[in-house]
Amino acid sequence: TTVLGVGGAFVIGVAIGTSSFAQVERNFALEDAARVEAAYESEVAYLERVAGDWAAWDDTYAFVTGEYPEYADDNLTPDTLANLGVTDMVFFDADGELVHAVCIDPVCAELCNGPAEMVDLGRDALVAAPLPLGEVRSGLVLTSSGPLVFAAQPVTDSDGTAPPLGTLLVGRMFDARMAEELADVTRLTVSIGEVADGSPPVGSTTIRDEGPSALFVTQTLGAVDGSPAVVLTTRASREVQTEGVRA
Repeated sequence: TTVLGVGGAFVIGVAIGTSSFAQVERNFALEDAARVEAAYESEVAYLERVAGDWAAWDDTYAFVTGEYPEYADDNLTPDTLANLGVTDMVFFDADGELVHAVCIDPVCAELCNGPAEMVDLGRDALVAAPLPLGEVRSGLVLTSSGPLVFAAQPVTDSDGTAPPLGTLLVGRMFDARMAEELADVTRLTVSIGEVADGSPPVGSTTIRDEGPSALFVTQTLGAVDGSPAVVLTTRASREVQTEGVRA
C-alpha cells in the first residue's frame, strides 16, 4: 500500500497542472505561428490578383509586342507601384526575354535598380517562364537583394482569351516592412531573419522558451525550388501558464 501525504499530492498536482498549462501554451503558440503564415499566404494571393489584373489588359498586351511604347511612362510610375503595395513589375516576351522592369525602393518609393536576377526569371520554369492561359505561379524566390515574394501570370488581352505573348511578374521584397505588416494584421510580434545553421527545415517549426513571459515560434518558409528562404519568428505570450500557476 502506498500512502501519499497531502504535501506530496499537492506537488504532483501542481506539476501535472503546470505541464498541462505548458502544452496549452505551446498549442496556442503554434496557432499564432499558423496565423502569421496565413497572413503571408494572403499577401501572395493579393499579388496574384494584381498580376492577373495587369497581365490581362489590352494595353499590357500591346506593350510586350512593342505596339505601345509609351505604356511604361503612362502607367509604371513609382506612385503606381507604391499604391499597389509592390516593389517590382517585370515584363517578359513570349521567349522569356526581358521587355521592361520597374523597381522602387520600398522605403522612399523612388525608382531603383532591381535584383540582377530579374533578367533571367523569364526563363525560369518555376517563376516566370512562358505560361499558358489560366496558369499562375507564385511564392518566394531568392535574389541578391533578398527574398522576393512574387506572382506571375501570362500576358493576354482584356478578355483573357488571346494567345499569351509574354509574362508579367509582380513582386515585393520580403523585408522588415512586410514583417511589420504581418504583425499588424495578426496583432502579434513578428520578425524575419536569414536562414542559418540551426534554422528549422522548411515546413517545420521550433518553439523556444525564453523565460516566464514568452515563447518564440520559429518557422522557415521555402522558395519555389524548395530551398529555405525566410525565417519567421513569432512571439507568443505565456499568460496561460502564468495565470494557471497563480490559481
